[in-house]
Amino acid sequence: MRDDLIAEHLGAQPAEVTRIIAETGSMLAAIEQLNVGPRGLRSFDVDAEKGETGSLVGTGIIDPKQPFWPIPEIKAGFRRLFARFSHHRLL
Repeated sequence: MRDDLIAEHLGAQPAEVTRIIAETGSMLAAIEQLNVGPRGLRSFDVDAEKGETGSLVGTGIIDPKQPFWPIPEIKAGFRRLFARFSHHRLL
């Protein structure tokens, strides 16, 4: 998965990333070797004085600030629903 993601960002093949990491023992070496095309990882300046930057509108759905796992909420909803039905049957 790691090699697939690195390859995607560098416009390379995952097998090539895997091979370079195996040969050099370094993920950074693989990135440096493959980071030569038009698609790649580029550094950018950040003004630390300005603090956090805001995200673009709508990106919170695709890239939320916290992980979301809906199973506990779904279970709690079903419990409330079944409790409500059980309560009505007793009346």
